[in-house]
Amino acid sequence: YRLDNIGPPTTLVLLTLLIYSILTHGFFDLRTFWLRAGLSLVSFVLGGLVLCGFGYWILEHYQGSFAGMKIATLVVLFATGILYGKKVEPWIRSRFFVRRPRAEEIITSLFHSSAGLQERTALDQVLENILQSINRAIPFQTGFIVSMNRDAEARVFHRGRFSSRLRSLVEEFLIPLRLRQSSRYSDVPMTETMILEIGLPTSLGPGSSFYRKYQRIALRIENVMRSLQEEGFRVVVPLIYESRLIGFIGLGDKADHSPYYNEDVQLLDAIRLSVSIYLHNHIYFESLESSRNQARSEAQRLSQFLADRRVVRRDLDEHTLIYKSEIMHQSVEQVHRASGSNRPVLITGETGTGKELIARLIHHSDREGKPFVVVNCAAIPASLLEDEIKFGHIKGAFTDARSDRLGKAAEAGEGTLFFDEVGEMPLELQAKLLRLLQDGQFSPVGDNRTIRAQCRFIFATNRNLKASIAEGLFREDLYYRINAFAVELPPLRERKEDIGALAEHFCRDMARELGRSDVRIESDALSALESYSWPGNIRELQNVLLRALAGSDARVMVRADLP
Repeated sequence: YRLDNIGPPTTLVLLTLLIYSILTHGFFDLRTFWLRAGLSLVSFVLGGLVLCGFGYWILEHYQGSFAGMKIATLVVLFATGILYGKKVEPWIRSRFFVRRPRAEEIITSLFHSSAGLQERTALDQVLENILQSINRAIPFQTGFIVSMNRDAEARVFHRGRFSSRLRSLVEEFLIPLRLRQSSRYSDVPMTETMILEIGLPTSLGPGSSFYRKYQRIALRIENVMRSLQEEGFRVVVPLIYESRLIGFIGLGDKADHSPYYNEDVQLLDAIRLSVSIYLHNHIYFESLESSRNQARSEAQRLSQFLADRRVVRRDLDEHTLIYKSEIMHQSVEQVHRASGSNRPVLITGETGTGKELIARLIHHSDREGKPFVVVNCAAIPASLLEDEIKFGHIKGAFTDARSDRLGKAAEAGEGTLFFDEVGEMPLELQAKLLRLLQDGQFSPVGDNRTIRAQCRFIFATNRNLKASIAEGLFREDLYYRINAFAVELPPLRERKEDIGALAEHFCRDMARELGRSDVRIESDALSALESYSWPGNIRELQNVLLRALAGSDARVMVRADLP
């Protein structure tokens, strides 16, 4: 009756708007249409009032020029139209009619956010990005997303309320899906978005192919779906990539408590494949990173395993440090702990075990390129030892001092001063050395100047210094001063695994010195070398091999060549 009173043309226009609204926006968007129309009418009335006021002002000031009034009115109309189209209408639309993003906009934002993430980004951040992108299009109160890798390990991320019962439901839901991941089933249980409303059938109902093949599993998933519905969830979206279920999304009630309509389902279906690709890529990168870390850890373990069994060769100036045995690996570890510190180091071991070589290893670890000065306390007469260590003299300091002479400490500079056989040092000189170590300063003989020592001190001895202390031959306070770091070298009889590598190295170098081709050691000869106790250690081994090479021109060293 009312439509008839307003006339057929107006009725036709209203029906057209109604049909258009239903087809494009859904029935409940009619309220949006009327609100938009009302706001537009208000803005039109306000604009008309402004125009009327401006027209009245023109009539008052331009009474004699009707053409000028029309031109001014057109200019005002044109400016008002531009202002309304550029400012008023967009503000009304953004303030009262928020348009949710389309599927392509969601996908674009999702992959733009992915560009800022690194391959090592935690998967939780990826799942959160997915839920945030969907929430901008379909505002929901609560939701969760589950991802599964190829090992059927699941990760759950949620927004809003997530009870312990809900988590147990998700775990129960994953049980049959894990069976699917193990390739027990040839079909994907969930293939399309499911609306959890009473009376609406799901894709796992009695009419589905999956139900006919796996009825028990289908009923179990169906029961979980109903439980999710009781918890307030309305939509379940499966994420499928290459015929494999990699996860699913659960969405609860909307923020405005409206139902999920066909356009919502269409939006979720439109973005589902892209979300699946997005999630699959990050699951793949996480799996790849895990495999890389596992491989790196395995490589380190294998490298350590091989390091314990391979021959280590380290060139130190004109010397070469060679070892293979586990006990030498442990000794070198002690060397690494002593490196990098300016504290004194005491190296102990029998004669010929390579104490000077270990001292050079410590020196090369952090002072390579700087002086390495050796003081042999057993080879220098006691009368000259002070001059050697204490540190030079100036001209005229004593009878034979005809010129200035730098001592070993000044010669070492910022390098290393190595005292070999420190146990042979006289007691009176031990006191002066202790003063040097305590103060870090010295004065050349006959000079009043004080010079600060910048070198590191390394000491070596083949004596048992504790026994020497008990006999009164070595100062106890000096022993504790030089024993800041201790490195003990094992004798050659305790590292028989190194004998073969050392013998091969010595034979090659000695044959080159003698102008001969490389000499190979026969297995019986090597067994004889390994069975000997070597009281002289490496130095004795070197001398034995030199005599054997000098006494035979053969290219193979046999047991009979050995003494």
